[in-house]
Amino acid sequence: MDRPVLLSDLTEDILWLKMGRGVGLAIRPDRWIMGTLLVAFMGLVLRLAEGTGPGRRLLGGVRASCERMCDEVVLEVGRRQWQGVAGAIGRGMRALLVDLPLSYPLVVLGIVLPVMAVWALVGSASCRSVALEFGQGVLISWPRALGFGISRWKSAMGAMVMVPLVVGVVVLGLAIGGWVLLSWPVVQVVGGIVYPLFMIAALIAVLLMVGMSLGKHLLLPAIACEGTDALDAVQRALAYVAGSPVRLLVYLGLGAAQTVIAGVVILVIGRWTTGLVSWGTTVWVPAPEPGVGEPGWSQRMSDALVGMWHDVPLLLAGGFVVSAYFACSTLGYLLLRRFNDGQDAADLWMPMMAPGTMAVVKEGEGSGSGGGGGECGEEE
Repeated sequence: MDRPVLLSDLTEDILWLKMGRGVGLAIRPDRWIMGTLLVAFMGLVLRLAEGTGPGRRLLGGVRASCERMCDEVVLEVGRRQWQGVAGAIGRGMRALLVDLPLSYPLVVLGIVLPVMAVWALVGSASCRSVALEFGQGVLISWPRALGFGISRWKSAMGAMVMVPLVVGVVVLGLAIGGWVLLSWPVVQVVGGIVYPLFMIAALIAVLLMVGMSLGKHLLLPAIACEGTDALDAVQRALAYVAGSPVRLLVYLGLGAAQTVIAGVVILVIGRWTTGLVSWGTTVWVPAPEPGVGEPGWSQRMSDALVGMWHDVPLLLAGGFVVSAYFACSTLGYLLLRRFNDGQDAADLWMPMMAPGTMAVVKEGEGSGSGGGGGECGEEE
C-alpha cells in the first residue's frame, strides 16, 4: 500500500524553501557555543590590539573610513548620482583594504591572522556538522566536528587567503611593470604598446575580487562537503557564482533575512532578561548616598562582574549570527551544488573516500589528504 503524499514530497524540488532551515540548524547548542567562543576570541584580539598605540590608530582609521564611506554613499544616493555611489564605495574599500593595511602592516597581520586561523577551524567544523545533519540526518558531537576542522585547517586557511594573495601579486606586478615600462624615456613607448596586457591583468584581479566577494561564504562549505583542497574549493565557489548568480543572491538574501530576524529576537529577549534581573536585584538595595566617597573594592568588583554578565546576551546574539552564517552558507552551497551539478545533499565526502570525490579508496591506499582516517566518526 502506497504511503500518503506528504508536504515534504510536494516541496522536495523547491530548493529555496530549504534555506528556511538555517536558523534551526544554527541554534544547535554545540554550533551556537562554537560561534560564541569564536566571537569572544575575536573580541579579545581586538581588545588586545586596542591596547596598543598603533592598534588604536588602526581601529580609529577603520571607524573613520566606514563613517566617511557611509556619509558619501548617502549623499550620492540623495543626489541620485549612481556613479558617485560606486566611486564612494570604491574609495572606502581602498581605504579599508589598501591604505590602512599598508600604513599598519604588522598590526593588521597581528589581528587578521589569528582571527582567520580560528575562523577556519570553527567554520570548517560547523559547516561539516551542518552538512551531515542536513544531508544525511547524522548528528556528530562537537569534538568530532572540531577534529574534522583540525584535519582540514590547512585547506581552509589556504582557500581563504588564495584569492587575496593572487590579487596582491597582480597589483605588485602592475606596480613593477609600470615602474619599468612607464617611467623611462623610449621604454615608455613599449609600455604604451603592452598596456592592454596590464588592463587584462587588472580585469582578472577585479573579476576575482567580485567573484570572491559574492562566493567567499562557499569556501568552507566546499571543504566540509567535498573534503577537498584549497584550490578546488576556490574553483567550486567561483563556478557557482558564475553559474547561478541570481540564485546565489536569492539564497544570500534568505539567509541574511532569517539571521537578522532571529538575531534581533535573541538580542531583545536577552536585553529584557538583563533589564528584569537588574531591576529585581536592586529593588531593595539602598542607593549610594551622594558625596560619601569612592565605593569599596568589593563593590567595584561586584559592579565589574555584573557588567560582564550583562554583556553575555550580546555575546550570545553574536555567536548565533556566526553560527547562522555557517549554517546558511552550507545550505546555500548544497543547494547550489544540486542545481548546478545535480548532486544530492546526501553525497558528502567521507574519510574512506578520495578527497574532492565520491570514490572509495581501497584499503592500504590512504586518502592522500593527511587527515583521512575516522577521526570525525561520521560513519557512526
